[in-house]
Amino acid sequence: MREIFVCMICTLVSASAKSQCTPSGGLPSAPNCSTATILSNGVSVGNGKTYSDQGMINDTFSNVAVNGGTLVLCGTTTLINLSFNSGTVYVSSGANVTFTTSQAGPVNGSVDAFYNFGTSTFNVDVACNKNGLVYNAAGASITVRGDLTLNQGNFYNNGTVTADTVTINSLQPADSACLGPVSSVNVTTIIANSATDPVTFSGSGNACIGFGGSIQGSTPLTTSSNVILCVMPNATVPTAAQAGSATIVSPCPSCSVALPVTLVSFTGKENGTQVELQWVTAIEQDLKSFVIEQSTDGRNFNAIDTIAARDRASTYSYTAPIQVTSYFRLKMIDINGKFTYSPVVVVGVPVSGIQLSILSNPALQSYLPVSIYVPGNQVGELTVLDALGRSLKKMKVSLIKGNNNLQVNLTGISAGHYYLYFIGASEKSQILPFIKL
Repeated sequence: MREIFVCMICTLVSASAKSQCTPSGGLPSAPNCSTATILSNGVSVGNGKTYSDQGMINDTFSNVAVNGGTLVLCGTTTLINLSFNSGTVYVSSGANVTFTTSQAGPVNGSVDAFYNFGTSTFNVDVACNKNGLVYNAAGASITVRGDLTLNQGNFYNNGTVTADTVTINSLQPADSACLGPVSSVNVTTIIANSATDPVTFSGSGNACIGFGGSIQGSTPLTTSSNVILCVMPNATVPTAAQAGSATIVSPCPSCSVALPVTLVSFTGKENGTQVELQWVTAIEQDLKSFVIEQSTDGRNFNAIDTIAARDRASTYSYTAPIQVTSYFRLKMIDINGKFTYSPVVVVGVPVSGIQLSILSNPALQSYLPVSIYVPGNQVGELTVLDALGRSLKKMKVSLIKGNNNLQVNLTGISAGHYYLYFIGASEKSQILPFIKL
């Protein structure tokens, strides 16, 4: 039997207000993983308490109960038999968390709010009950290996959500599921049990709902044409009454195709005090422009320039000054206002005295051999980032003055493009790209 994750939100957050798919009360400040109480098996997270996994890698905790406090998760963590009774669960940017259970029957209780800024995987069914709140940030992902049910709960998706079936029950009020720009929901079946127009869109551009089976029910999903219904091969095209004002794209291979432009690659490299960005496109049909956005924290981006599209497959280059480690992405806008974002490129400014080198790139083994030169003894962390700038692994190391040869464990990381950097007590290295085969 699959399990049920039930969520409730405190009355301080209005269920009806949605600005950019954010609750009217705003988002909570990110809890500090390092200063919270260390999580352990069997812990009850009570009122006024904050527990965390301390950003550890491949940790497993069992029989944890959230009873009015805050559970913040920052590492690569598995939670077995987690009970959501009341309080807040916060998955930080860069975290990779799996929720599972070995018990027969539902996970008991409910949680006030679930905030996801990282990667969350539920090996259980998920239900968001009356006045509940689930928030998924831009660039974040939630995967439900089962059914996602909205029972008058409030669902704010700005990233990617994947589930087998999404059910919107009859008591679900209108305007309770908000989709942000370039967000996507990928499912097999949508069941709309007499809720009218439960899906809204906030912002500019488009969001996408991709389904590979059918939409069940006869009431409209949305009044917004900014919501794209991506009808995948062999799926049943929805009726006008089911789709409402949504834009139907059929046939549609995936939500990534339904949104504009095909981007082959987007890369960046540091050159002194400048970053050299380059991107390659394969398709630019009806594409208007590229907006280059920069961030110093990986969350808050600002536009720094706009480049006109060429309406053909092209290679672009752009140079910008940097003084600190920076994150860059492209906002690709078509002539109708639809847009999508590229993966995030992370470019670091090297700090004098620390030199990080990758000794074998691509990585052919389950580890990455590296060398770090430091001018003096120090303790720090090696961090592996994915293409979106999210932390996948952290490895604490103690370095002695001079060269240090180390192996970074890549177990559990799939083949692809990644980044590595070292950060010490007061200094950090440049960010280096690498490939795992």
